[in-house]
Amino acid sequence: MRIIHVLVIAEGKSECIFIRRILARYFLHHTGSRIILHAVQNETSFGYFGGVVNYPKLVQNINRQLGYHPFSYVTTFIDFYGLATIDFPFYAEVLEHSSDPYGQVARLESILSHAVGNHERFIPYLQLHEFEALYFADYERFLKIDPSWSKKQKHRIMEIVDKNPNPELINNSYDTAPSKRLRNILHYHKVQHTDLYQNAVRGQARFVIDHMRYKCPHFNVWIKKILELS
Repeated sequence: MRIIHVLVIAEGKSECIFIRRILARYFLHHTGSRIILHAVQNETSFGYFGGVVNYPKLVQNINRQLGYHPFSYVTTFIDFYGLATIDFPFYAEVLEHSSDPYGQVARLESILSHAVGNHERFIPYLQLHEFEALYFADYERFLKIDPSWSKKQKHRIMEIVDKNPNPELINNSYDTAPSKRLRNILHYHKVQHTDLYQNAVRGQARFVIDHMRYKCPHFNVWIKKILELS
């Protein structure tokens, strides 16, 4: 049986927790252990990791992983929301040309792919609009992880879900991005609550990811691309 290794370049610790403890288990289950995911936290400077400081460094990291692991695939798990701060080429032009987030993200992923030579082992992926959209997709499980959250707080989150059936489109201003909403309403702490979440859904990875795929079309396309490698 051929084992396929996929290195996922992620921004921070929380994303890596999600990849290692939930997403990787999903692929093991669905492919009979033929696809193995590895989280690789983005290197921002020599010996330092976390976040995406600049675009050239991101491209350098992708090329480095492709070179270090000549028989593995490489993909990214980078927030669309943060691209404006890293001098991503043609970012402003892409957003000006189209108001459709799916068209925008497809164009930006194509630019990133081109930057690494359209390498056959590279799968570009930008998360619409940021990692926390996935918690809105699985809000019923997510809202159970912290006993300090009140019914009123949970109700406010459910109101957001009712108004935004597609969590990938929650981001209509700087102050209302998914993480900002969670922080303002639930006093959300990214690493702490990601750790609580993965503990709460242990053993349910296939249900969690399938639910996120159903709610998040772009996330679903990414998962399908990786599954097709097997």
